[in-house]
Amino acid sequence: MQKINNAKNRFFRLGIVFVAFLFLCGSASALEISNIRFGQHGSSTRIVMDMDNEADFRAMTQDTPPRIVIDMPMVSQKPAIKRSNLPNLIGDIKLEPLASAHSRLTIILEQKAVIRSAFVMPASGNQSARLVIDTSAADDTLFQKYLGKAYGTLTLSAAAAGASTKLPFAGIGGTKLDPIAKPKPPEERPLIMIDAGHGGFDPGASQSGIKEKDVTLAVAMDLKRSLLATGKFRVEMTRNKDVFIRLQERVRIARRAGADMFISIHADSAPDAGTAAKGASFYTISETASDTIAASLAARENKVDMLAGVDLPSEDKEVADILIDLTMRETVNQSRYIADTLVRNFRKNGLPLLEGPHKHAGFMVLKAPDIPSVLVELGFLSNPAEAKKLNDKKYRETLANAIAEGIETWFKTSKH
Repeated sequence: MQKINNAKNRFFRLGIVFVAFLFLCGSASALEISNIRFGQHGSSTRIVMDMDNEADFRAMTQDTPPRIVIDMPMVSQKPAIKRSNLPNLIGDIKLEPLASAHSRLTIILEQKAVIRSAFVMPASGNQSARLVIDTSAADDTLFQKYLGKAYGTLTLSAAAAGASTKLPFAGIGGTKLDPIAKPKPPEERPLIMIDAGHGGFDPGASQSGIKEKDVTLAVAMDLKRSLLATGKFRVEMTRNKDVFIRLQERVRIARRAGADMFISIHADSAPDAGTAAKGASFYTISETASDTIAASLAARENKVDMLAGVDLPSEDKEVADILIDLTMRETVNQSRYIADTLVRNFRKNGLPLLEGPHKHAGFMVLKAPDIPSVLVELGFLSNPAEAKKLNDKKYRETLANAIAEGIETWFKTSKH
């Protein structure tokens, strides 16, 4: 009985230690990795982690499976996830706590590799401190030669260095990342994903037989033609015919394709406002809506999946978990710059704008953590005069050309 009580006490103390660890994860002294990026050239791969401070680290290769482990001070936040796929050398990335107040980033390799160099670059100008690790594929002889060789200045005791497999992964998007950046060749043109709102059994707003799903698809097709005509972009669409696609699937389509920008096309409705509500508006993601119109519009759009019998909060934990997470900070900022650029371009072309045209709300289709996303409301179908304009082919082409011009301007003038 005494042994059982002792075992219970040890288990209790370990539980307290683990709770303390979780508490410390949020402390101000913890390390924040805001981003993980990759570069690839031939058989060599560069891993770059943007950090809020310079930090000691220890990196080494381990076997079964082949992997690179990077020990560092406790990481407080989930690193941002970049678009497209992991580089060829890397199969997965996991973040887990060590038995001490440290974290371990495990990079699981698709084939054996060695670390060529590992170093910290201090912050400079607008660039944060970075941990840079250069790796390259290796045969078994070379892999075994460098197996376990430590790089860096961090010293951990044997007990502290052993990651406890009983502790849960702190996971970045779960135990499997989907997806992180695969470096793009310099000549590769940006991919714009155009999302025509509504479709199939979901017509969206309507006015005198004019359906939102038809207007959005027509403008989306015009926008695709306009962007392709520049020769500067690749373009794909979430739908190119009258079909229903769930909101979360629209996000997945963009992420699987590795889109550089997501533009969702809609037409607004505010029947209580009559002819007072008119003009285009541009929405970016926010946990808090900018006004009551934005809140009610987002609520209406997000309910579409529920009409199809899908429980949004639990159907896809990945999307639920990324709602306005810190990992989205850079993406959200880029989305806002795009929206502002589109507003300026509409003004320049003399197109009607809603008062305060850049708005914020929690649209489901804007919640990709790694793709700048903007929802464009072309105008109000609830306004008969504006509905008539949106049903006009030439006017729709004018709107599409203005959006395309704004996108081109953003890529030309912004650092992204």
